[in-house]
Amino acid sequence: MAPALEIRGVCKYFGGLRALNDVSFVVETGELMGIIGPNGAGKTTLFDMISGYTQLTSGQIIFEGADFSNVKPHSIAGLGMTRTFQNIRLFGRLTVLDNVLVGLYCRTSAGVLDAAFRSVRSVREESQAREKAAEYLSLLGLADRSRDEARELSYGDQRRLEIVRALVSEPHMLLLDEPSAGMNTFEALKLREIILHICKGMKKTILLIEHNMQVVMNIADRVVVLNHGARIAEGSPRSIQRDPHVIEAYLGRRYLKHAGD
Repeated sequence: MAPALEIRGVCKYFGGLRALNDVSFVVETGELMGIIGPNGAGKTTLFDMISGYTQLTSGQIIFEGADFSNVKPHSIAGLGMTRTFQNIRLFGRLTVLDNVLVGLYCRTSAGVLDAAFRSVRSVREESQAREKAAEYLSLLGLADRSRDEARELSYGDQRRLEIVRALVSEPHMLLLDEPSAGMNTFEALKLREIILHICKGMKKTILLIEHNMQVVMNIADRVVVLNHGARIAEGSPRSIQRDPHVIEAYLGRRYLKHAGD
């Protein structure tokens, strides 16, 4: 079986700026892999290339055995990979339910005429979409907010809503870009359990960018560390926390004690 995702020698330059340089790693099917590193390390740029929002300068991105290098975002979503964003991108004036329904459009076949004339197919698909949206909102604890506008949610709930929207189309792989950003300790711990359930309970492959070490180090199967656009380490959370290069570049001296335990 082919890995879920292969990053092969990926490079990205913005003019004279080297954002990523020869980055390679593999994400196995069903794995929860974390990506960490300091600000400016190239983490979100990598996500943007994987999900089609930014073109590669060179290298390859292989998703489930197929070359996904420079494929358009809507095509990637339709083929089974969705993502959230570091900066929340919800439709603030739409209801929570309608935001989730947006994530289902790539799984419907009814066209404009079907919708205009309320064809049997259109009505059936709309009913099924609403049922599925309600199911996933309930899963992440947002069922009672379905009629509220998205902008009325707390920051933490907006983060969870983004995950629901990415998850509702039932992708094979989910990319989560700093999902716990702005959350308090309780919200982050709750989110950690949700992410773990999505991966292990729902059998989704997850690639996770995260600055909260209490989140990523407790749920990731493996961790990749980026610094100045290059991969400087890869391994289990325990080995990453003990790696002197990672401690020096990102984790800081406070991890030296743990590295020596």
